Amino acid sequence: MADLFLNRKTNNPMDLSSSEDCIKVSGIIKLNSGSFSICEDYLIIEQKIELKIYQNDKLVATNAFYCSPTYIKELVVGYLVSFDIISNFDDIKNLSISEDKSEAIVELSENVRKKIDDLEDDNVRFFNPNLIFESMQKNLSYSKLFSKTGGAHCIGFLDTNSYIKAFEDVGRHNALDKLIGHISIMKINPKDIAIITSGRLSQDMALKCINAGIKTIFTKSAPTSMAFELCKAHQITLVGFVRNSRLNIYNQGAYSKIINEDAIEMVFSEAKIDTKNRRYKVLKDTAIFLNR
Repeated sequence: MADLFLNRKTNNPMDLSSSEDCIKVSGIIKLNSGSFSICEDYLIIEQKIELKIYQNDKLVATNAFYCSPTYIKELVVGYLVSFDIISNFDDIKNLSISEDKSEAIVELSENVRKKIDDLEDDNVRFFNPNLIFESMQKNLSYSKLFSKTGGAHCIGFLDTNSYIKAFEDVGRHNALDKLIGHISIMKINPKDIAIITSGRLSQDMALKCINAGIKTIFTKSAPTSMAFELCKAHQITLVGFVRNSRLNIYNQGAYSKIINEDAIEMVFSEAKIDTKNRRYKVLKDTAIFLNR
């Protein structure tokens, strides 16, 4: 059976966003209940994109992405932000993407190697648990690419009022870079949003969020110990195992809260844990937990 590609024409070929742009249809032989049949199956497209970074007309760095061919601009910007090469979109003088999306060329402004400007910010964002549960469900159901291919990662973001948008890719790091690129291009304050993902939160994913200035992370799965330590050190609110009506708060940072301090004290008071007990110290050091 000949290979078929599901493609569509768009107004801007540089900014394809439909899941159909990431799907290849292939013929397969399937065994089901003892019977063989010939049918079509959906494969997620993985494409190589060469990245060339210039500054002052000199090639200073190169890299290659293996990614889903959507939101390439966001992917490149998010990559540069999450690896602390730039602080925001304004540090890019020019960005061009080839018509076949095989090459991206970035020209940096002068003097861009600097940290995210962590200005004094006394505002605390409260995220309602019901909104977190609702957003996780939306994030899981959003991914048409995953439902068709079983091979995509989906990472979304929300503010304190609603779930906003999600990004898909064959690689979870790429999906996060696309999200980071989007909020940088749109000049969204990273402290005002929370990312929401279904995958395990590892040290490298946490580090991307730190470099992007994101202060709140919700995941359906678990964090690793290094991700947890990084979030504690950088005042990031980290919430894991967001499922149905339960969640685990591993850390509350200075910029966002799920539960206020009075409620935390009440949790400890009702738990009636001996303050001399080692377990009490561990819980107190961790600071917060819900629905364990």
